[in-house]
Amino acid sequence: MSLTLAVAAAAVFSLGSGADTTVTVPRDAELAVANFAGEVTVRTWEKNAIRIQTDSGDKDRVMVKTDVGGGRGGGPMFFIKAYSQKAAHHTVDLNITAPTWMDLVVSGVHTDVSIEGTKGRVRVDTVHGDIVVVGGRGQIELNAINQDIRLTDASGTVLSETVNGDLTLQRIASDSVVVSTVNGEIFYEGTIRDRGVYTFTSHNGDIAIALPKTVNATVNVSTFSGEFASEFPVMLSETKRGRQFCFTLGKGSARVELESFQGTIHIFRPGARGPSDDGSDPDSDSDSDSDPDPNPNSNDDE
Repeated sequence: MSLTLAVAAAAVFSLGSGADTTVTVPRDAELAVANFAGEVTVRTWEKNAIRIQTDSGDKDRVMVKTDVGGGRGGGPMFFIKAYSQKAAHHTVDLNITAPTWMDLVVSGVHTDVSIEGTKGRVRVDTVHGDIVVVGGRGQIELNAINQDIRLTDASGTVLSETVNGDLTLQRIASDSVVVSTVNGEIFYEGTIRDRGVYTFTSHNGDIAIALPKTVNATVNVSTFSGEFASEFPVMLSETKRGRQFCFTLGKGSARVELESFQGTIHIFRPGARGPSDDGSDPDSDSDSDSDPDPNPNSNDDE
């Protein structure tokens, strides 16, 4: 059943399985979604309204609540929370359509999260679920424990962390990116802006970073038992024997930090490889067998 509502201040109501409800929201509202187990899928439209579609068991319920002034910007916060009398076993799938401008906060435990088309701020926290986000502006925070994170077509400050998963970031426009994983791999293909700061850290995984020909960056590389490989010549300056290196591209105004304890750190040109590529190219250059660029501050050969 499809139902359209205009929710009053501090209104609370619940939805059962198979619900299809649309709620009008003011322009400054924010959305927070919590789901213990299942899926949260968020798509966007140009309407100032939120559509909620549920797929759950008979004893599962979805609570909907508004809190005037509860948003981070002082506007109303719109809460959607899935719960069950048997919380340890339930799964609820939430399909939500939200305004493109709306800031989003999604959390879960055994929860996969997919967000597409948003132009607002995004924060997602999960434990045992994948996170896939297409879009996002302002600040994007993505955190997982045991699964992968994928972010594409985003602009703004990016903060992302996982423990046992991979991090894939593509078509990112940002001057501040901080991402880390313990047992996963990192792939980044996006802007490296002048005076920007980019930090990529993995303990046991590889790191692959795209550096454009026109980039102006000082790149610091740190690895204990891993390797460094470059698809184009660079002049490495050793800052700590066998562990830390540095090189400068262009004017060196951006700062790029690459650190992996046991993985390979690989730099490449945009479009030269994808996230699933292992980067193994018999003709690629590395710190051990390449001919250093005699003029490391020149981009003529990059």
